[in-house]
Amino acid sequence: MSRYDDAKGDVRRARRAAPRRLAGATLERLVQRTESFLREVPHWRELDASAGLTGFLRDLEQLGCRDVNVAGALIEAVSRGDGAALIGPPRAPISSTVTRTLDFLRQHYMDRITWRYVAASLRRNPSYLARRFRHETGTTLRAHLGELRMRQAAEELASGEKVEVAMLSVGYHSKRAFYSHFRMTFGVTPGAYRRFCGNPPVN
Repeated sequence: MSRYDDAKGDVRRARRAAPRRLAGATLERLVQRTESFLREVPHWRELDASAGLTGFLRDLEQLGCRDVNVAGALIEAVSRGDGAALIGPPRAPISSTVTRTLDFLRQHYMDRITWRYVAASLRRNPSYLARRFRHETGTTLRAHLGELRMRQAAEELASGEKVEVAMLSVGYHSKRAFYSHFRMTFGVTPGAYRRFCGNPPVN
């Protein structure tokens, strides 16, 4: 079994122990944050490192990883030097078509997006574009849009924007769906996240 398989197994076992998915986050970003944490707090197991560990776990939550078992698996794999193996082989370069698609989504994520809508704007076949996007990015249109919208919503809430305003500005028209997706991504409600960032409650 390769180091890649060993490292992947750590996270797979942690995921089975706590089945919530790593919503809205890429494994590469989680590994990068874990590497940074281990450089900053090399003696993280010691009691006086608890503040650093708490900050690290909070950062992982913002990336979509809310389970301490997954965080522990990441630390163990990266501390063994298996961070690159955990991410896996590098992906092929992103094509110009998918690059244009990503740019389009960043500019229009607040719209009602479908592959037909994107493909018509880029003058491509919807089925072809969907296959290329999944192959080259490793994710789906729905998941990518959800990550873009949640990231922007979090930024607006952190700056003090009202929950309803942030919800509408990122393209949500259902309060229930917005709250559900936000909580799934960050582990807290939008209002709680807003207060956590130091903003006063809205009367």
